[in-house]
Amino acid sequence: MRDIYTNLREQSDGDLTATETTAGAYVGASPVAGGTPFVLAVPEMDNDADTLTVTFEESAEIAGTYRAIQTVQPIFDDTDQVPAVQHIRVSNVLDYVRAVFTVTGSTPNFGEVTLGVDLGTYPNVLTGGPATTTGRY
Repeated sequence: MRDIYTNLREQSDGDLTATETTAGAYVGASPVAGGTPFVLAVPEMDNDADTLTVTFEESAEIAGTYRAIQTVQPIFDDTDQVPAVQHIRVSNVLDYVRAVFTVTGSTPNFGEVTLGVDLGTYPNVLTGGPATTTGRY
């Protein structure tokens, strides 16, 4: 069964201040050509020079070898644009997905960043209905 209710990164993981790799989650191969919908929430950014890049990786097995499939640099690039939420479609062909958060800057802090399957969009992706803007983050 797909782990569509599992966030790859949650608030309880604390402030994102350094590069980290999440655990993998079984989301199944992307249900449609548009990709599996994820939602990224970044609550803060302490310096305009800091950057956050998210690389999605996939694997056939939870403990298997992961390969990069998509890299996303969030659409905001200065402190005036956060807090921010970004909706991302990931075209994974293998069942397990994880994320690598690459953080750069002198003393970066993006707050309690969350990333998970966008529950507001996901049911509509499976049924072909319209996307909604609600999600879990």
